[in-house]
Amino acid sequence: KAIRVDGLIASTGVLGDAPDGKIPTILDCLFSCCSARGLLLGSRKQFSDMNRFIETHDIKPILDQKTFDMASIKEAYTFLKEQRHFSKIGIRLC
Repeated sequence: KAIRVDGLIASTGVLGDAPDGKIPTILDCLFSCCSARGLLLGSRKQFSDMNRFIETHDIKPILDQKTFDMASIKEAYTFLKEQRHFSKIGIRLC
């Protein structure tokens, strides 16, 4: 119900029922004029292998030099929207 018209739902890791038992169907997508796509992520072994590789090679994410605090969230979104960032930006939680 939160999807906009012509929106896209990307679904991963569906392992059980919805908490309220009401699982959306393809008809819900049709009535909402949206698309749904399932994504494959790999096996648990592949995930473990990837994490081991990341740790072994000390791979770290690339972050933009600019960071924001929680009081500057609106500025952070503007920074992203204007595409002035490089890779990811950081939000300080404390």
